[in-house]
Parts: sequence; structure tokens; C-alpha cells
Amino acid sequence: MVDLQFVQSEDMLKELRTRFDEMIFLGAAQRTRQTEDLTVSFSGSYHACVGLVELGRLAIQSGGSADENYTD
Repeated sequence: MVDLQFVQSEDMLKELRTRFDEMIFLGAAQRTRQTEDLTVSFSGSYHACVGLVELGRLAIQSGGSADENYTD
């Protein structure tokens, strides 16, 4: 397994785009108390991406997957 800690975000997102027909990625990294870096990346058709956003919203509302730990 490759350690992803030192993989650049841009390189990781390029690889994800090659693996999936449609993709949405949203990420936030709080650098300081005043600064937060946001990353938004998507690929695929408009309707597919909107559907993925809706599916993500439903997953968050339902509490997500039973095999993963989520924190607020």
C-alpha cells in the first residue's frame, strides 16, 4: 500500500479522474484558526455530478456507512 501523505492533491485528483466516470471531491484543511483551504474537484456530466451531490447529502443525513467513523 502506498502512503498517500506525501502525494500532491493535484496528482491524487488526476488519478481519481482516470478511475471514475463521474466524480465529486470536496475537501477542507484548516491551516490556521483564520485560514482554511478548500478543494473542489468534479468531472463528468452536469446531471451525474448533481446526482452525486444529492447522494452524498442523503448519506450524510442518514449517518453514513456503518463501517466508518464520522465525527462532527
